[in-house]
Amino acid sequence: MMFIKSWAYFSKQIQSSDVHNANPSLLPELTPCFDRTVIKDPDGIDTVYVKHWMDFTGSSDTRSLKVLATAFDKEASSDVVRKTFELSGKDIKKLRDKVNKINNEAGKSKQLHLSTFVLTCAHAYVCQIKAKRVEANTTVKFAVVGDCRGRLDPPIPINYFGNCVGSLIAEAKASDMIRDDGVAVVAEKLSEMIKVLKGNGVQGSEDKMVKTIAMLKEKGHVILTAAGSNLFDDYGSDFGWGRPKKVEIVSVDRTGAISLVESKDGGGGVEIGVVLKKQQMEVFCFSLC
Repeated sequence: MMFIKSWAYFSKQIQSSDVHNANPSLLPELTPCFDRTVIKDPDGIDTVYVKHWMDFTGSSDTRSLKVLATAFDKEASSDVVRKTFELSGKDIKKLRDKVNKINNEAGKSKQLHLSTFVLTCAHAYVCQIKAKRVEANTTVKFAVVGDCRGRLDPPIPINYFGNCVGSLIAEAKASDMIRDDGVAVVAEKLSEMIKVLKGNGVQGSEDKMVKTIAMLKEKGHVILTAAGSNLFDDYGSDFGWGRPKKVEIVSVDRTGAISLVESKDGGGGVEIGVVLKKQQMEVFCFSLC
């Protein structure tokens, strides 16, 4: 996301009349840091990751820059449609109140991290399972990815250019997700994952990688993921032509993930991008609204 913001800032400066013939420069926070030595890796986790990933993909070229297909990639299909849904700030509040009410009635006193991201993903994941008519005894797995730049010891610059993320995977039965309290079930699991990532998202990284690869090799389960975030301020990227009219994350066409972008008009809402078969999309729409 920093690349887009830097590109937009630079482009806008170039088009501005007062600096058109000058040499515009980036703000310090938008100037990328390419120094890989800022990441301290005494245990050689990078080598472990590369080995496991290459074993999984079957690649042997350690110097190739080719983007490898992931386990989430799917063949392009002609019978799918893309649609963007929006949850307003009021919708998010209703979801939060609903989850809190369900937990209070169940006698649960644990404080949950019911952020806009958690509530949106929980609601959308439940709608996906209903739309795809996933069998009740199927295991559904969902991942959360978090920025670890500030969680390393020592922390690395916020303008570090590259992937520095940690992830966690949780699971639930489809039968639990489609219950009346399904959103609360998923929200609780996502909440716990966020708390772990906030604590130390990179702890046990080698073990996480092994478990992730093992999960990707398994068959018979459903994997749900989200691309983007409502905190990225996508609509704030002005290239000098004004704010974007529409933001879409095109990778969801092949991964099956949902995409998350903050609402264009603000107000604490979220735009959810979904790619499903037409009949599934109709069910998703009915379940979400």
